[in-house]
Amino acid sequence: MSTKDFAASTGRHKYWELVEKELKLLQDECGMLKKELHRPVDCAVCRADHSETVFTKEGFTFVRCRECGLVYVNPQCATEKLLESYEMNASLDYWVDVLLSQGEQEYDISKFTRACEELEELTPGRRVLDVGCSIALFLKIAKQRGWDTVGLELNRKAVKHAVEAYGLDVRPQLLDQADFSPESFDVVTLWEVLEHVSDPRDVIEQCAQVLKPGGVLAILVPNRDALSARVMRSHCSCFGGRNHLWYFDIRTLSALLDQTGFEVVRAETHLHQVQEILTYLNYKNPYYDERGGDDLDLPDDLRRKFEDFIMDNMLGYKLLAYARKVS
Repeated sequence: MSTKDFAASTGRHKYWELVEKELKLLQDECGMLKKELHRPVDCAVCRADHSETVFTKEGFTFVRCRECGLVYVNPQCATEKLLESYEMNASLDYWVDVLLSQGEQEYDISKFTRACEELEELTPGRRVLDVGCSIALFLKIAKQRGWDTVGLELNRKAVKHAVEAYGLDVRPQLLDQADFSPESFDVVTLWEVLEHVSDPRDVIEQCAQVLKPGGVLAILVPNRDALSARVMRSHCSCFGGRNHLWYFDIRTLSALLDQTGFEVVRAETHLHQVQEILTYLNYKNPYYDERGGDDLDLPDDLRRKFEDFIMDNMLGYKLLAYARKVS
């Protein structure tokens, strides 16, 4: 299925339209983030701002740390004043509908089933906490496999679905509010969460507190090293300054995990995005436009080699890392 067809089948087009409307409320007359909403930040890895501008997109400035290479948004948006505004949060509720669509469910069930299998290889423990669990599909699958599951999620619509439809223990709390006993979980998961938080180091340290010695932390984030991100830069869909604030690669993520008491034991990337790259190289929108008869393309055997090259060299669109808490 093409990216365009997948987006249509899951309702992502409407989600993107809602995000675009929300972004306009944050922008000044020049299309940049309003100064009263600026929240300057330092590199999450180096704890200093030795950065250079990479590009601007949707009113946000994306910078790269000259010390470690982390790409991040700076300044970020201080949205505390806007959290109660329906106009600023309509996309968050609609994203639940995207996650419940058939196409998204089929993809996510496969993804989370594989994650459970990998986690079961890494640890004999079966008590898991999913931070930012959304509708808690991962927890549903883990529970079916015999895991003891707990989830944290702030979106009330997602929590309602997780509790009522799946019968799961999902709480509308932040991790530092949850009052879990120290070292009470074998596994903590952060599925596409770390790129959203204001302080990734703080979140990882909180995860370490509730993990048992030798426990496993699973992290899935956009991959700064992705070939699609390197080629398309600001046109790549992973770059969204309001919600995606930090862009790790395996080096910067490993460095942050090492600083917070973890050792990466397995890492891989997902989604090669070869067709999106080719569509972009044909001067088209990589997520909307169809392939044309006179477009640049690759023979099937060369395309497969290109896909293999991307995956073999950690250049996929998403980065997945499993890290063990050092005793």
